[in-house]
Amino acid sequence: MEFFPDRTHVRLRSLVDDSTYLHVDEDGWGVSLSPHRASLNTAWAVHLLPHMDDTYVLLHSAAYGRYLGVRIDYDEALQEGLPVAVFRVVQCMYNTPQQTDIIWEALGWNGGVLLRPRVHPEAVDQIALHCTVEAIPPRPAPPQLSDQTPNGVIAPVVLNRMIRYIRADNFGIFIWTSRGTLEFDGRSLHYLIGELANELNDNFNNITLCVRAGFLGRVTPLVVDLPVSEETMDIVVLTTGSAAATELQHPNVDAA
Repeated sequence: MEFFPDRTHVRLRSLVDDSTYLHVDEDGWGVSLSPHRASLNTAWAVHLLPHMDDTYVLLHSAAYGRYLGVRIDYDEALQEGLPVAVFRVVQCMYNTPQQTDIIWEALGWNGGVLLRPRVHPEAVDQIALHCTVEAIPPRPAPPQLSDQTPNGVIAPVVLNRMIRYIRADNFGIFIWTSRGTLEFDGRSLHYLIGELANELNDNFNNITLCVRAGFLGRVTPLVVDLPVSEETMDIVVLTTGSAAATELQHPNVDAA
């Protein structure tokens, strides 16, 4: 996988409109094209999946940890009342070994890469991604947390979600069945760190939060406010400065 070394970060610049990048939306499920290159929302972590004699590409967001995937909707208005399959690129959870809606084949194409969905070959014409892959170098240290807005919400939006959390050991090992739960209002990362520190009888600066998008999802360091949604989130709590926290990769999205 020349363009997609495992556990590195990349941007996907559109070959259709080369001024835009594949971008995760703040609602936690949408994917769009955005001109904002220096954004964590346009950074993707590579997760290679060996399969028999081949290797597939999985990509999860460096912002929210969710995987690039395909969703099927059926629109009866498109063809005289008959349901027509409409395929959309979305952010997905990764929960089972049999899950195929987040698997992509990467093929060289016209000076760039063609990312083709594995699960629905008939969707290629609708959602195949023609892009240039840009490698993002790692940061030498974790970024500073972004400035917090009142409860993480600029507009008067009321959000309430369930946080499922687990404390990992110094090597990042955890047993998911021993997780706790926390009802959380808003989307402020600062507030979430504070509340989890209280739950764990620890200090704010002594814990590092990672998000995990499904039982098979890789952990992603959480350094931005939570998505604008009320979906349950799974959080892995690391000890700041531990071996597991030190090994976390942070993309340097400001690099040229």
